[in-house]
Amino acid sequence: MEHDNSNIDAIVNDIKSNPENFMFFLGAGFSNEIGLPISSDLGSILLKEFKNIGIIKEDSQYNEKIDLDNIIVDLLINKKVEKKEICKVIKEQLAVKNDDLSKVRSEKNFLGLFYRIINEGIFKKNRKSIQINIATTNWDETLSNVFGERALSIFPGNEVTSRLNIPGRRIVIYHLHGSIKDCNSMILTKKDKSEIKGRDSVLWNSFKSNVDTHRIIFIGYGLTDEDILDIYIKSRMGRNVSEKDY
Repeated sequence: MEHDNSNIDAIVNDIKSNPENFMFFLGAGFSNEIGLPISSDLGSILLKEFKNIGIIKEDSQYNEKIDLDNIIVDLLINKKVEKKEICKVIKEQLAVKNDDLSKVRSEKNFLGLFYRIINEGIFKKNRKSIQINIATTNWDETLSNVFGERALSIFPGNEVTSRLNIPGRRIVIYHLHGSIKDCNSMILTKKDKSEIKGRDSVLWNSFKSNVDTHRIIFIGYGLTDEDILDIYIKSRMGRNVSEKDY
């Protein structure tokens, strides 16, 4: 399918003209474009890794393309594999080398375009202090690494202390499903997802407040998480549709 460049240009110009009005939702497609694995890829990697060390038998009925949160993590936990061992494998796969970051900033993908819009189209052209809010279900810290000290990552477990630093940062990244910075923050299973909003109310209340007061741009995000979709739909009920989301 060919992209309508005129529509893309219109969206970019809209963001540059009124950046304070927008919040960004970034999903697996965003990180996958720079070569990071998606959930099913990670499931296959975990399956192979723990087969190699004998935790999962070679004659297992599981194939090489399985969903991370549907089967493999629960299987490993039932086999008494510690969460930190699962996270260690995932963290190795999601790491982006520092010498790759400059390349990432200039590439013609979601991340490269996003970086240039935010850095060159907003921060360099606006003297007033504008803060960009980003929500993601991705665990990787590529965004905070790319934007450096201007960015603040907030995730389950650090939200109470980290929110004190929000006023001094240009970019605030809400890692709704946790971050590879902290294994205990990572939402790995459906059970984890069902418990997260009650467990991390500070993070979710802050996230909901931003959704209510900003226009949303979805990038590489499929809206498959019912908890997030529910928040988005409720926030849009009765809202003025003249200021549309993208």
